Amino acid sequence: MTTTKFIDKYHCIFMQFQPDRGFPPHVKLTPHTLCLHKEEMDIHKCLINRVDIVHRIARLLMLAGMEKLPLYVIEKLKWDLGFPHDYVKTLLADYPDYFDVCSIEDPLSGKVVLIRKHPLMGMRLRIAHRANSYSKERKEEVAGVDGG
Repeated sequence: MTTTKFIDKYHCIFMQFQPDRGFPPHVKLTPHTLCLHKEEMDIHKCLINRVDIVHRIARLLMLAGMEKLPLYVIEKLKWDLGFPHDYVKTLLADYPDYFDVCSIEDPLSGKVVLIRKHPLMGMRLRIAHRANSYSKERKEEVAGVDGG
């Protein structure tokens, strides 16, 4: 597909214009697309939404059951989880008490990892693990009583 065909196909997003004679045509976003982009950026900058995204990242790390998670894994999920495209620079950097983006290379992937730092997150994980272990022990006890 040529550039012209692409621009024509997505004429609601791109607008072609000629700045001056002798110059090649230029392309810019339509006013409606710029308005949508501004609206999306305002949503991502809203404090309530930023806190919600931070909690989603924290839950993802807790559900993964690891102290660290490679960024490429989070990158694959960022659109599904509603993260801004530059969440590492604009969001994680604002919450150093919660997260640490380290250049420690993951031995399996060789990629940069995100490490959770918040002490309560670790405590929640330990409590959940203990509760899970306790429920398994209870099931074994009940199964032993029923079976014997």
